[in-house]
Amino acid sequence: MPILKKILLNISRLNRRAGLLKRGDSVLIAVSGGPDSMALLHLMNLLKRGLRLDLAVAHVHHGLRKQNDRALDLVRKASAELGLPFYFMKADARKFAKSEKRSLEEAGRILRYSFFEKTALGLGMNKIATAHTLDDQAETLLMRIARGCGLRGLTGIRPVRRQGKSMVIRPLLMCAKSDLLSHLKYEKIPFLVDRSNFSEAFTRNRIRAKLLPWLEQNLNVAVKDALFDLQDSCERAQTHLEALAEKKFSALSTKKRKKAVGVPVESLRRLDPAVLSEVLRRLYAQVRGDCNAIMAVHRFGMEELLGSSHGSGRLDLPGSMQARREGPWLWIEKKRPRSIDSQKKGGYNPNSTMF
Repeated sequence: MPILKKILLNISRLNRRAGLLKRGDSVLIAVSGGPDSMALLHLMNLLKRGLRLDLAVAHVHHGLRKQNDRALDLVRKASAELGLPFYFMKADARKFAKSEKRSLEEAGRILRYSFFEKTALGLGMNKIATAHTLDDQAETLLMRIARGCGLRGLTGIRPVRRQGKSMVIRPLLMCAKSDLLSHLKYEKIPFLVDRSNFSEAFTRNRIRAKLLPWLEQNLNVAVKDALFDLQDSCERAQTHLEALAEKKFSALSTKKRKKAVGVPVESLRRLDPAVLSEVLRRLYAQVRGDCNAIMAVHRFGMEELLGSSHGSGRLDLPGSMQARREGPWLWIEKKRPRSIDSQKKGGYNPNSTMF
């Protein structure tokens, strides 16, 4: 079938470019039950013999709606029909989001990847495959451009990234969703559709339903491919920048307190602005555990703190964090609880993010 040949060719092209799969790899396939992941499951099974892959399937039940039960049954059945080991976890995403003070979407992502990583490690599998597509890449880049981002934001969804001791790979990242749907229909492969994907309450859905079609019709019919090439160029530049930042970060002298890390302001001021951005992210991640929520506005705010002649100030950061200038030191820390008395005295302005 021409569509299948096209899909396999795109997987092969991406593999040559990014080195996703090698002969003899052991891969845990993340399958939600949606069209993209069901396509990934069957395509990886097609590649299994030629590359001598060792495959297993993982699924996370988020405990959010009845459709989660149907998805679990669908993925379990598909795995059994293909003769692949199946592993799943039932989670309470809402409870986790509340306890960790994160959005429901972010909480679900953390739960999924934590389970995938633990499962892959327990099975001795070296890679985790997820079903991100060319459309996902285009939507992600447009959303980040519209909201404001730097070079890191333009790296979009990377074809390969580390997850603990495993590598996450995205074999379908050069495959259009329309091609995957055509393949599923031709092969009569069942899948479930998440109704929330059609709600225009979500930015990504509006980009998918309105902006991308408009760009294809009025600006560039191959806009998704153009955005993929942009991502690829930015990823190469960002990878080089991250290597430089890691060297500088390792050489910094730091002070550590409970839930806080401090760095000499002068050491940070001497850094190249592009490297400084990456170093500040690493400092935040040392306390918070990750730096996914840091955006350009937070980076600019921290740089203003460093350049301030007052020698003091504070900036609210995502995740109940803050950056605080204390003379010659910049501290990245968990927010300190403030008493009602201190607020009455004017020591705290809840409407100000920096002062």
